[in-house]
Amino acid sequence: MKISKEEEASFNSGDIDKWDFSLLTTALLYSYSCALEISKRSGFENALHELKKYRNKLLGHPYTDRMSDEEFNYFWPVLADNFIKLGADPNEISELKLQSDEVLRAAEHYQMLFEEERDKYNRCGKKLDSMDRKLDVLLSRHEANDNHNPPPDPACPATRSDSQWDEWSLFRNAVGDFDSQKFQYILVTDSVPQQNLESYSILRSVTWKMILDFDPMSEEEGFYREFTSKEGQSNLVTMFTPAELNKSTMKSLSRQIDPNKIQWVFVNGRSGDGDGGSQENSSREASFMRGISSLFRCCSDPDTFDELKPVICLILPLKDSNLPHLQVTLGRLIENFYDLNLEFVSVADRNWPETFEEFKIQSFHLGPKVLHLGLKALLDTSAGRKLCMPTSHAGVTVNLSPRQYLYLKELLDIMYLGCEDLPEDNGSSLEYEEQQDCFLEQQRKSFLSGNQISFASLSDNHDARREIERDIRVHVQRLLDQGLAKPVFVEIRHLPGTGGSTIARRVLWELHKDYPCALIDISSHRYSDEDNTLANQVAERIASLEEICNTTPLILVDGKQSGALEGLTNKLSRILQNKGKRVMILRCLRGSKVLSKRTEEASQLHKVFHVNVKLEESVTDLREFKSKYKEYIDCTINKSLATKNALSSLCRVFHFPLLAMMEEFRPKLEKIIEDTFNELGGIQQEIAVVVAFLQKYANLPTPALLLHEAFNQFIRMSAGKSATYDDISQLFSESLMNLMTPAKPTRCANKNPPESYTFQHPLVADLILKRVYQLQKRDLFAIVETFLKFPIYQEETLLPLIFELFVYNKTGTTGHEKLKFSILFEELKENDSDRATEIFCQAAEKLNDPVMYANAARFCARKEPPSFPKAKMLIQQALKMHGSTTKGGYKNLCHTKGVVLYFELRYMIKSGEVKQLNDLEVMASSVLEAHREARNFPPTYPHPLIGEVEVWLECINWIMNNMCSGDTEETLGFLTNLAPPFFRTCLSDSFYLLDIVDGIVQSVPHLADPAETKRLCNHLRLSLMTICRTHSQGHGRRKADEDIVQACRAMCTTKHFRESSQLELKRLQAHFILSHSESIDNLKKENLEYLLKLLEELVLKEDEFRLAQHLMKVSMLVTGPRSYSLEQGLHVCEKWLVVSSHGCLPEFYKMAIYFLQILDGNSLEFMPKYIQALEKCREKCQNDMRRFYPTHYVANEGQGMSRLISRHTLLRGETDYSSENVETVSRFWQVGSRKKLQECKGRIRVRQPSGRVKSKLQPYIELLQGNLELYVGKHADIGKAEIDFTPGALVYFVVSFNLQGPVANGITFSPQNPSND
Repeated sequence: MKISKEEEASFNSGDIDKWDFSLLTTALLYSYSCALEISKRSGFENALHELKKYRNKLLGHPYTDRMSDEEFNYFWPVLADNFIKLGADPNEISELKLQSDEVLRAAEHYQMLFEEERDKYNRCGKKLDSMDRKLDVLLSRHEANDNHNPPPDPACPATRSDSQWDEWSLFRNAVGDFDSQKFQYILVTDSVPQQNLESYSILRSVTWKMILDFDPMSEEEGFYREFTSKEGQSNLVTMFTPAELNKSTMKSLSRQIDPNKIQWVFVNGRSGDGDGGSQENSSREASFMRGISSLFRCCSDPDTFDELKPVICLILPLKDSNLPHLQVTLGRLIENFYDLNLEFVSVADRNWPETFEEFKIQSFHLGPKVLHLGLKALLDTSAGRKLCMPTSHAGVTVNLSPRQYLYLKELLDIMYLGCEDLPEDNGSSLEYEEQQDCFLEQQRKSFLSGNQISFASLSDNHDARREIERDIRVHVQRLLDQGLAKPVFVEIRHLPGTGGSTIARRVLWELHKDYPCALIDISSHRYSDEDNTLANQVAERIASLEEICNTTPLILVDGKQSGALEGLTNKLSRILQNKGKRVMILRCLRGSKVLSKRTEEASQLHKVFHVNVKLEESVTDLREFKSKYKEYIDCTINKSLATKNALSSLCRVFHFPLLAMMEEFRPKLEKIIEDTFNELGGIQQEIAVVVAFLQKYANLPTPALLLHEAFNQFIRMSAGKSATYDDISQLFSESLMNLMTPAKPTRCANKNPPESYTFQHPLVADLILKRVYQLQKRDLFAIVETFLKFPIYQEETLLPLIFELFVYNKTGTTGHEKLKFSILFEELKENDSDRATEIFCQAAEKLNDPVMYANAARFCARKEPPSFPKAKMLIQQALKMHGSTTKGGYKNLCHTKGVVLYFELRYMIKSGEVKQLNDLEVMASSVLEAHREARNFPPTYPHPLIGEVEVWLECINWIMNNMCSGDTEETLGFLTNLAPPFFRTCLSDSFYLLDIVDGIVQSVPHLADPAETKRLCNHLRLSLMTICRTHSQGHGRRKADEDIVQACRAMCTTKHFRESSQLELKRLQAHFILSHSESIDNLKKENLEYLLKLLEELVLKEDEFRLAQHLMKVSMLVTGPRSYSLEQGLHVCEKWLVVSSHGCLPEFYKMAIYFLQILDGNSLEFMPKYIQALEKCREKCQNDMRRFYPTHYVANEGQGMSRLISRHTLLRGETDYSSENVETVSRFWQVGSRKKLQECKGRIRVRQPSGRVKSKLQPYIELLQGNLELYVGKHADIGKAEIDFTPGALVYFVVSFNLQGPVANGITFSPQNPSND
């Protein structure tokens, strides 16, 4: 142990309290006894390193002796955790924060020590600064002599040696970590001394868009030579000199610029070309700047520099003689890049002249060696292990960069090739085999004891194969091979403990070498309807994985929280569809074979597979299982059960889920659990009850921290010591550990105690709770009351588990129906609703959280009998608490308030307590006010709108039953003639609200349950239509559209309606026809004309602009004399924009109409209007999930608006069309579509891509009638440019429209319609 003389004297004194940190660290690491002891603690090296770093920051080099509350709250837990790792007592550390003022004042002694040490440091620092300045002067002179430059001024900032420990961190922030996906980079460099050239060479790992090189000798011996010396690097560079630029025209220069290469500009020319060397600044500007400005102007094109990405210009040290030229160059750069966000960063430590102030250069004092070390770690250019992922071509892989891997790994478990992470080969084959066998055996034991199967266990086939696994794999592989047009689900439904998660992971493992695979495990309810952060972040990573691998990824979404899992996957699918990405999502949900209708109707759910509950249901599975684990079952189970002391050698074998599925073993399992539980002591039984309770009702393992807080008073410790987090294991007996197992065991179990415990299989938890009810005569209420007494509700780390228990875990044991409340409170409510209410209120008070109060309020309103005063008090408490916090979720709380008030309104109506219409109005207005407070704009949250419609329906039913004798015709008349203004338009308003909900379902990506929302919307619409029907019409489903139209006409002649109510009547007629279950496409011509006339009167005469969208749809269906012209269609779009300025559909229809005008040869007049409408449509549809979905087509018949037909009309009657058959789809678009669609002509062009180097050429179609571009449809199958077609060739196609613009489909190189010959 080497220490200084001063430290040796302090060490020999033996007074540890006077040892400084350096001496303490040295003693801990190198003293024999200390080193032996501390080496037993996991993470001690990192803890010492962290403590040393923060000691230097907080005590060694502080800028003040004070600390803010924010800083204290950040540093305290970090320092405490590191001290605990080194052996400090957690309780003593936590007690430090609770010291009295007298004790805290005693810390003045340490403040004095701090000030003395700081003064000592400052004195030493001044001496070091003086020495450094002298050394810097000597080094600068030496360097100047080598470069024939004058020595630098000692007073220059370049010679300072101030301690700037955070300089590198600030520099990283300034350059954005050189992340080329977010920023674009320009490098400015000059002649670099040879000793620094190697350090700066690491900059070639950065993706530069342009390099401005002021060194004429760069190509021969400078930075260019060093940069391109790496094999293949020269192919990434396009060189320019001022002389060459002056000879080029703008047109030829544009052709020379390759966006995928670095534009390397020799600003001072190249020495070998004779144009380099020294010139006066004025002559430089005259001869050089003209060409360089032209280059900058061409590079500012969006195809070269992306306008949406900021540009960062890094300036390396330059000679003073080049500063004037640099100023002119940067000025020209700013002039031509005025549309870009341009920032300048320099590592040339100098005082920039005042003339450079306009550039706002951020300067950093980072020498070449420091920069090299930092960038080496940041860019990770060392040749490490490659993380390979499959691509769209068999046998071709792509390597994930460290940056890409860390970005994806943050939320996804990436299954790269070799993800099983077996021990590395150290050169000794025998030792390597032993290490690998030992590692795999540990993984096998972990899996057989009930833990989740690891990648290593999958690679070594530790699981028993199931029949259903092969069926799922074949189905998924077939879909991936066929190619997906949008995100698709394949669902695995399984009851807990039946092996569904293992099956899903096996499917992924078998496919991960052919397709990019990843998985995400939802361990808790981590988001709400209003918070879409997690869904957005996961979707971004899935989209990145698809871009990196250039093929459809397979993503497994698994977890114990099926409610959160289902909501997340629905959001993911819609967000990715909105991005135009394709993904196969394999999701594991808890559920039985009884599926709800809404699950079956989910549009993106391709197929559901059900895992057998019992192994005996599949003879093959049972045989495979017995064969796989024959020795294990015979030797461990049967043999141990045959002995008298059966429990002593069990070792948790019965935790294995598949074993619990065997009916022949079930009685043995129950006997084992019963006998084991009887052997437990009182405390061990209580621990088992807590673990079983949380496993069953929260579906989560029990953290060791919770057990410590609940039972630490029973831990026996020696005098003067208190129980720690690790000491809870003292209460675990061998019998308890035969029941309980670590949820996530660590490799070094002796050093790292498990963080949580579980029974793994739900059956074990059920049997334990059943045994408790029998032996201890306790019910579920008693267990919950005991749990509420634990001192755990202020521990933030435990709050997610507690919320799962009380609020979020709503998936029952069957899994096919989502409960209204958590499993726990549903069961408590079924036993005794009043006691359950008391417990819910106690839990809300314990947690003191708005969400908990809101759920308690909803519980009080829904229980039987309801308790509305308490419910309203609780929801007011939730809103009050939310106002005092910064948490989100206000809209959800307002909606919950509306729900509580709605239940009160419905209850009072059913119980007959609402006597007068005025009372109904007062109550309904308060409910509607709460729902309207929960709205957002633009509307993306459907529940408040649905809530409003439910309120109106309750009001209408009360009016019908109490004032109109149950007569629907009389009710309709009363509402539109005699009712107070509050109710006068409630029917048409309800239809309009449901129209908005329909739009939300179709366009908003972040809906957690769109199928259920659509189902509720349709149910309410049918209820409204029932009100509109008269007795003579009946209540059955109409068989013909004539019945619907006749019913609407009959509404106009009924005696109950006055002239003043005709406007509301027309609204109801229009909504009644539009809401009919049959599509309006099927209405006959005369009935369509009647609907058109009705909508015209409402929209164009009565200014009911909210019906303009329906008028637009009907106008495309009417043909003949009543058909709408294109000008009339534009007029409707203008009316529509009045009420939908935020929506993209009015601009979409304007864009399609202008396209038809251009197609008719009117390009000069309508091209500017078309471009404007297209840009606005693209701008407004950024978050619309329909933006890549084709909705309308150009027909070959009709006139005016009838030339646009919908997808439904196009595919009606096409029995041979199947979206799953690629050949059928291709044949339909190239041949069959011409029967209904107009065949257009254009020329195929190819555009050089912008962005990545490896991007493909982008073909597009140029319409012959004007310089109008169309996207190439995904089923075009036109091949590659120059190989399968010649750019500029004449092509024939049909046109579809999506929110991004027109698309050319069914492209052929010869006409399929004879009229185009």
